[in-house]
Amino acid sequence: MVVYGNTAEKVSKELRRRRTKPRVVYFCPSCDAFQPVPEVLDQSYQSMKALLEHGVGVAFATKGTIPERFIELFEAGERPVSAQVGMASLDQGLTSILEPGAASVAQRIENVRRLRNAGVAVAMRADPMIHGVTDGESEMNRLLEACRDVGVTDVAASYLFLRPAVRAGLRRGVRDRALLRRIFEPYERGERLAMRGGAGALALPARIRREGFGRIERLVSRMGVAVHVCGCKNPDLTDTRCHLAGVQLKESISANDSSLPLLDLSLTGRS
Repeated sequence: MVVYGNTAEKVSKELRRRRTKPRVVYFCPSCDAFQPVPEVLDQSYQSMKALLEHGVGVAFATKGTIPERFIELFEAGERPVSAQVGMASLDQGLTSILEPGAASVAQRIENVRRLRNAGVAVAMRADPMIHGVTDGESEMNRLLEACRDVGVTDVAASYLFLRPAVRAGLRRGVRDRALLRRIFEPYERGERLAMRGGAGALALPARIRREGFGRIERLVSRMGVAVHVCGCKNPDLTDTRCHLAGVQLKESISANDSSLPLLDLSLTGRS
């Protein structure tokens, strides 16, 4: 991984020369802005600080631990901040296997509490759900109840999509061969989809995904929680959006603002 060490400087320079600024800058989740790497955290902080000082909103999705200095920055900022905290299971043992290096379940729930207390619009991202492993009715009911209990009313949901790099990562990281078979077997009848943005991946059969999303919708119907199925990853099922860049943030911006709506920012690249 290569960290772009001058991102904040470039952001500030770009904003100073622009006559029309973006409404929102979205921090790409492919390089989580809250990775436990000092250089990444420093660039994330300085870049977000520059954006907020220039009157530009900030949006991000993360599975990391958010340091306190960011919370203080968001609380003091005049422009809105929107966050999605990724968590597809409350099982810490399973989460540690599938998402090594990510924040613990408890830390992610605490992230939500702290962000909401700072006035940040927060949604949960149940992605990637894994068929037959994390998407059972009892497991999903516990997850959705945990979302509700910390005040989250919006959940974006999608299933695991298998790309070669994802498959290889799971083979390296999951030592439990039985668990690995449970993850991979449903994809033997899967279908290749071209997701929005042009990337292709192996998806679960549409029937399995449709049934899983229907099960979640039945569960949330009595909880006061809205679930958004990711249309970017499920173009064969829906054309709705999962609000990856922050539905609350977009709704809080004046409809009369004619500036650029959204820009995507990446902090790292491949070495």
